[in-house]
Amino acid sequence: TGRARLNNASAHATDSLRNQNAYKRQLNQNTITLMSGCCTTGAYTAFGADIKDMIASLGDESGLRVLPVMGEGAGTNMRDVLYLRGVDMAIINTDVIDYFKDRPLYEDLGARIRYVTKLFNEEVHFFAGDTVSSLADLEGKIVGFNNSSAEVTGLILLEKLGIEPARTLRITEADGALALKEGRIDAMLRVTGKPIRDVSRLKQIFPGIRLLPISYDPAFIGSHLPTRLTHEDYPDLIAKGQVVPTIATRTILVVFNWKPGSPRYRRLSKFTRLFFDNFSLFRRSQNLHPKWAEINLQATVPGLKRFAPAQKWLDQQSRAVARLTEKADDDGAGVADEKTDEENSALITRFRQFMASRSKEGGRAVKKADSEQLIADFLRWQKKQHR
Repeated sequence: TGRARLNNASAHATDSLRNQNAYKRQLNQNTITLMSGCCTTGAYTAFGADIKDMIASLGDESGLRVLPVMGEGAGTNMRDVLYLRGVDMAIINTDVIDYFKDRPLYEDLGARIRYVTKLFNEEVHFFAGDTVSSLADLEGKIVGFNNSSAEVTGLILLEKLGIEPARTLRITEADGALALKEGRIDAMLRVTGKPIRDVSRLKQIFPGIRLLPISYDPAFIGSHLPTRLTHEDYPDLIAKGQVVPTIATRTILVVFNWKPGSPRYRRLSKFTRLFFDNFSLFRRSQNLHPKWAEINLQATVPGLKRFAPAQKWLDQQSRAVARLTEKADDDGAGVADEKTDEENSALITRFRQFMASRSKEGGRAVKKADSEQLIADFLRWQKKQHR
């Protein structure tokens, strides 16, 4: 009897271990790690949390899960997606890629990573006090960067303008504001999508803090874009009716270029399909970072190749819209039949989901025939815009 109990206990322990191992495999096979931001007030961090919540909201049968991890900025995100075990995706800036390209350990970057989509443009925020009025004044001065992304962008920016600081250092925003107040540094750079959350706390630490203007220089062509900061962006720092010119860098979602058919490749492919299929629904979610409004899935990134499943999805949509446009032009009413709509056009599916959501939210219910006519009208209008 005692031996039987031991055998039962051993069998139970073996079953338990087998179940644990199976559960472990299931979790790991369906989890994607995303290197996001370095601080709670940044756009990277907000986007990482938004993407996680969006994928979770779909209730995917396989339990696909996005796990955002806070890093140290775009520079270290570049390193981590290349070398850190278990990292699948990262949010980075394109000027970071340009900076590291062909450096030791970063050779042949164009073959080692792929981009899923461009996300948004990140504005350069140069904070200073009254002792500095322009970037040229930073020659021989002390400049702080809040993370690796700001450091890379700042070094590129100052080098392009021929400005050489006496010293650079890493410093947090709050410590940087205090250092500016006490005269220990002359400027502090942060690169993130506007508006920076809780920027008013910097004003509380140093009432004299302000944003330096960055005029667009020909040296920035090809690497940075001209933009501006306004009172609506930062009412505590910019007076009504005034603007502060600055520059921006492109922010993209990249993946490691895994071998097609590998487990990591399949997970990323599934994520891409879910993200693209449901993007229009995602963007209507509440409490998203304002930068979601800038995303255009069709936007390309010069010098980089797109992740193959993402390119395939975009090509399919282009062909589907072309077929539907031709059909709408041919018969003057309606579009392809129901089966073709469902099989070939996520655009049509999303349109119907939108119409259904309008009804659920108390909007005017639209009959099926009316919705088909709306689609046809839209496609005819779209074709005319491209003539």
